[in-house]
Amino acid sequence: MVLEFALRNWRWGLEIIILSVTFYCVYRVLHGTRGADILVGLSIVLGFLALGVFLLNLEVLRHLLVGILTILPIGAIILFQQEIRQALAELALGRNFQSNTNQQRIINAVVSACESLAEKRHGALIALGGTLSPQDVLQSGVPIDAVVSQELLETIFYPKTALHDGAVWIRNGRIVAAACIFPITRKESLHRSHGLRHRAALGISEETDAVVIVVSEENGSLAICHKGVLERPISPDRLRQRLSDLFSDRKKRSSNHVMQDQEHRGISSFKVERKAETSSWWIRLTSKILKR
Repeated sequence: MVLEFALRNWRWGLEIIILSVTFYCVYRVLHGTRGADILVGLSIVLGFLALGVFLLNLEVLRHLLVGILTILPIGAIILFQQEIRQALAELALGRNFQSNTNQQRIINAVVSACESLAEKRHGALIALGGTLSPQDVLQSGVPIDAVVSQELLETIFYPKTALHDGAVWIRNGRIVAAACIFPITRKESLHRSHGLRHRAALGISEETDAVVIVVSEENGSLAICHKGVLERPISPDRLRQRLSDLFSDRKKRSSNHVMQDQEHRGISSFKVERKAETSSWWIRLTSKILKR
């Protein structure tokens, strides 16, 4: 009896497994971001509507569920636009640090500036790299467009300057803007010892792929934040190593994408050449037959 029922309805089980795996993968991608809470709430609402439709056969809920499912793809793009942009950024080519020498120079300048600021108890918030550069965040600050240097970073975050109260965004080896305002994370599990700078670092790292450094003005400790994960306290040497590792991984991923693209182009060109040779051979054979 059970075997007969399983043979008749195996497609239902397969669909349930596929949907469960898909939901789990999507949740893993959105975990730790604002989209995770939206996804859970939306799933609960749709689950109750589905139960009402299939168990109680409620026609009004059926029409409502059909309407929601019709517009759900467009709504998902709007609701999860930040998460979609971040996922696509992982596949993007051409990361920000193009040469090892320039990369190391920028890392050394940033770490030295953070170490000096920490000794003086001057707070700082610095975002490095990242394919995603939200325009609303950059527009909230003051455009700089200057070469990264230890002296310039220390000057920006000096407490008596007009630009110290905010964040610096570094992209393509240059300081793009200063005094930027970052979104605050909505995580409720954070300890009270995490100040506003740490919460802002978590917030921007959840929405972009930037690496964010925090210098606490209270105790002079350093922290690094990437993809919604905060590591603190961290020594200057450890910070330098973490930055080197993160940007080296980005360059490796970019190189792999380039190699795969070149291989794909090579295979495609080989197929085109083969087709051209076959077509030319067929034309010559046809001409000989017609001449006879």
